[in-house]
Amino acid sequence: MDWTPHQLNGIRMKITRANQHVNALDREVGIFFEAYAGSQVINHRFDGTWHIVSINPMVEGSMPLLCSVICGDAMHNLRSALDHLVWQLVLAEGNKPDRWNNFPIYTDPDDFDRFVRSPKDPERRPSPLHGITPDGEAWALIEGEQPYDSRELSERYLAILAKLSNVDKHRTLHANWFYPSEDSIRAAVGWNRSARLLEYRRIPGPVPRKCETEILRLRFSAAGPDPQVHVKGKIALQPTFGDGETFQFTLGGIKQLPVWAADFVEKFVCCF
Repeated sequence: MDWTPHQLNGIRMKITRANQHVNALDREVGIFFEAYAGSQVINHRFDGTWHIVSINPMVEGSMPLLCSVICGDAMHNLRSALDHLVWQLVLAEGNKPDRWNNFPIYTDPDDFDRFVRSPKDPERRPSPLHGITPDGEAWALIEGEQPYDSRELSERYLAILAKLSNVDKHRTLHANWFYPSEDSIRAAVGWNRSARLLEYRRIPGPVPRKCETEILRLRFSAAGPDPQVHVKGKIALQPTFGDGETFQFTLGGIKQLPVWAADFVEKFVCCF
């Protein structure tokens, strides 16, 4: 990685630290599920034209509180890295940053206009981007990343970060649900590759800790050959983290946040 300009070094290190937290979280989650790997039950049955795969994780306990704390630490580092970025951008334009400067995150373009581009009372409540040229490249990059074009906030990294960070500021993140990893499903369920697969249907939704749950349906051509569907391994589960009420995000998505943040910050090299 090119570590110039130096104004970004502290921000990059914040992101690196967040990635270390995410790796630690991944290890703790692996340790937790390893204790139940031997008791996991995966079933396959044939129902009419469908091969149905279901799983019973046989998990007794809840995720350790440490996992929620580590996840919160990662979110804090990523969120503050973006705020530090705004601070450095203000300095780069020859202006003096202040306590109101921060990285704005809005899901509604009208709110961005109201609070960032044209605040109602800039003397009492300046724009969080005060000191950055509104028509400049840095401003355009920040506004272009705002998550108000997607109906599914879970698909937008900035929205995920904002939601998790806001919860962690006030209370511990909840680890509520378990979802099967898509990669591990494909690795654990096999079939005769000569058979003609007509439909691969993943059943969305969480997997209860101690209940058999359908996760996959496969349909093959009746013309043959025999698909020979079989289970050949265990399925990895990933927990979700959120507020315990309205939103939860899987560990797989959370693990992508430092990657996204690192790529995003590098777009601002040209601003220094």
